[in-house]
Amino acid sequence: MLENTKKIPLTIITWFLGSWKTTLINQILKKNKDLKIALIVNEFGDVSLESQFINTTDEEIVEMSNGCMCCVVRKDIIDTVQMIIDKRPDVDYIIVEASGLSDPAPIAQTFVMNMEDIIRLDSVLCVVDCLNIEKNFDNFEIATAQIQYADIVLLSKHTMMDPERLQKIETLIY
Repeated sequence: MLENTKKIPLTIITWFLGSWKTTLINQILKKNKDLKIALIVNEFGDVSLESQFINTTDEEIVEMSNGCMCCVVRKDIIDTVQMIIDKRPDVDYIIVEASGLSDPAPIAQTFVMNMEDIIRLDSVLCVVDCLNIEKNFDNFEIATAQIQYADIVLLSKHTMMDPERLQKIETLIY
């Protein structure tokens, strides 16, 4: 392990494809050009969609496409973070974009239990797609866990909702 005097803050961003997680990440990268941000994208499937839409200049981006990081690639994510730190010891922040099917709890526990000397889990952020929340709740049990485990729930596409439906979604979440 790298000897490091500061703990690097890490945020896990979760929810399903199409929720605008990548849009949010692009905004974070655009508005924080003074920070050295490393991004880990967990692609799950045969085609890498998410990483194709990341706008970057010199940020460190690592794509993990060999399975869901909450169950299959827990050791790989530790190795990936360590590789980033070894390559860029001056990294200021790490963002992990989890696949929509990932449970954020085991991902967070991986960092807390295995890397607590160099990583500080800053937050788990769930970007909830207001237009598809009911469909996601109906089809994926993990949707509830993602919201429950999140420190921050950000509602995307809320401006496309009528106020009554938005109120129902907020009640459903909170």
